[in-house]
Amino acid sequence: MRRETRAGRASQRRQAIFTLLHKAPHSYDEIITALKRERLLLYDHAEDPDAIARRLQYQFRLDLKVLRLQYKIEYDSKTKRYGLLDAPFSLSLHQKQLVALAMILQTFDEKTFPYAGDIQDLLTSLLDQLPDDQRKAVVDQSLALNIEFAERTNYSSLDPSTLYEVGKAIMRRHHLVFTYRSPREGKERHHVIEPRPLSFKNGHVYLHGWSLDRDKEFLFRLDYILPGTAKMLPTPTQRTRPAPRTYLLRYRLTPVLARNGVSKRFPDQQVEPHPDGSATVTAQITDLFEARQIVLKYGENCLVESPPELVEQMRVVAAHFAQTYLTPGG
Repeated sequence: MRRETRAGRASQRRQAIFTLLHKAPHSYDEIITALKRERLLLYDHAEDPDAIARRLQYQFRLDLKVLRLQYKIEYDSKTKRYGLLDAPFSLSLHQKQLVALAMILQTFDEKTFPYAGDIQDLLTSLLDQLPDDQRKAVVDQSLALNIEFAERTNYSSLDPSTLYEVGKAIMRRHHLVFTYRSPREGKERHHVIEPRPLSFKNGHVYLHGWSLDRDKEFLFRLDYILPGTAKMLPTPTQRTRPAPRTYLLRYRLTPVLARNGVSKRFPDQQVEPHPDGSATVTAQITDLFEARQIVLKYGENCLVESPPELVEQMRVVAAHFAQTYLTPGG
């Protein structure tokens, strides 16, 4: 994790607060002054003073909340000072664990998907417990591996009530109602579903659910749910539902892609290599849309043989490409 990352800055700021309180009780103003001197506070200097003050108070309350997970910190209303009461518990890691912690911190730094903030707070809390030399080693760590997963949607502005109602319905196993804007047609539609756990894939967060209106499984992008429309209903979900329809996927990869081995794209996929270096891949799938997205990435090096529904979709795509790229002046 680089020193300038948000998680790294938060860890340094909380360590600075801990160090101050470890020496002696301090007032809020004293703590903020010290943090400003170390340039550990995050705010826009162009904002008006009241907005800056609110932002600093918010950061301090969050830092104090995280620190209190590990240390006993109390506020003396008479002296108006914060003090550390008990000797802190410290965590010590060996070198490989420090590298792993640095890797995870970098992976989840500044992510916006739901619950990413909780993950970041947990990791920063672990970092705060380390001795100074180990904390510095994590912050300055050079990594041989970067784990990257792209967020194609910024969830920092996601309607909080949407996430709250969806999460509550999933955890309590109750029906969920919401209005959804279709990405293809742009139409707004009312849905009542039995929700399944959220999943993060292909850069987006998806809500799985059994549609009570259409009597089948659907997949919804979380950011396409209209703000303020999600609501948990009092009706509990059924324990079992019919399994989704399955399709036998079969496609052939040219030697260009297959001669050095075939990546696993589908659960329990089977690969049949051929003498010319090509390979046939088969798998049982339930989501034609996801399968189409995957095979399209292979471009001209992939030929889909089944199921017929997917072959037809590929014909539509091929016709569109032909019209776009092979038509003179297109």
